[in-house]
Amino acid sequence: MEIALQYKPRTSTIHSSVHTSRTMMFAELSKLMDFSIGTNTDFENLLNENVIAKQTKYNKTVTNRLLKRLYLLDDKKSVFKVLHYFWSLAHEKEKPLLALLLAITRDFLLAESIDVVTNISPGNRVDVSAIEQCVESNHPKRYTDKTRLSLAQNLASSWKQTGHITGKMKNIRTQVTPGYYAVAYALFLGYIHGLRGDFLFQTKWTKVLDCSENELRNLAQEAAKRELLSFQYAGNVTVVNFKSLIHKLHLYGIAD
Repeated sequence: MEIALQYKPRTSTIHSSVHTSRTMMFAELSKLMDFSIGTNTDFENLLNENVIAKQTKYNKTVTNRLLKRLYLLDDKKSVFKVLHYFWSLAHEKEKPLLALLLAITRDFLLAESIDVVTNISPGNRVDVSAIEQCVESNHPKRYTDKTRLSLAQNLASSWKQTGHITGKMKNIRTQVTPGYYAVAYALFLGYIHGLRGDFLFQTKWTKVLDCSENELRNLAQEAAKRELLSFQYAGNVTVVNFKSLIHKLHLYGIAD
């Protein structure tokens, strides 16, 4: 009988953001992930084979490095292995949200911009200047004016890729609609970071899903029907666990 040890997430050692030069690169990730399903899960090999079709060696090298920084691309890492598994099952429209959930775990600037975007009501404009102000507020005088503007534009582009912002000229806040895979992944990320019960529904991961807590719970019930998680809610007591998923995917090092 295998014993799962308590998962202890390490303090992030990433002191830079991919958004200093790129966006969340959903198109590149999507090509890579879709190519891997059912064929080849050796992501290092897929990157070397340039399945994302970068035109120059330099662009390929930089893109590969940043993709690995943001998404890990390693099935030995539980957060990516679950993403990979859900990706193989989820509808296309849900995949940008799955990618976002891992991206905000790995990229501090993207995570810091969550409130700027999600606190704006659908139909209203998301000003790039507000994202700039967020960057400056969290990191005073760290970036030059030019770099800060570029960062804000890249961050806005990432939020467009996830569907939270639409429009070419005007950045209009748009409400996204997650499915049960995105909700299950959001709850899983909270779970492995030590949260339990009601707290799982009040995280940065659930916030980007644009759902009320009641809607999140309904989707968690749908996820439970598909054995993505176990969910019980009775007498104001919430119990969520991932025993089935942990054992199915052999996620060693996570308490079940």
